Amino acid sequence: MAASSSSSEKKKEENTEEEKGGELLFCGATSWDIIGRRKGGLDGNLLSPTRLRPLVGVNIRFVASGCASCHCVALDVEGRCYTWGRNEKGQLGHGDMIQRDRPTVVSGLSK
Repeated sequence: MAASSSSSEKKKEENTEEEKGGELLFCGATSWDIIGRRKGGLDGNLLSPTRLRPLVGVNIRFVASGCASCHCVALDVEGRCYTWGRNEKGQLGHGDMIQRDRPTVVSGLSK
């Protein structure tokens, strides 16, 4: 019995560990509003890791971005999906083609 109790405690710890998220930091170029800055490239490149203000206090679990895709996707520990960047083909998933300069929850993916 002790072994199964220990085993279930370990699984509980693993599940808790999976649910933890972290803070989203970004740096680099600012073209196409891909990284959530209203002034885009006018402020110049970010030379050191910087907090993305719209996501401060949100525990992010996963981030996807590509240097040529011009949009980003972030998932938080609650299962919400945020997208931002270029959207001329609807790639952000909001049901429109509006470019977004700030992370916006994709309502169609909400639980």
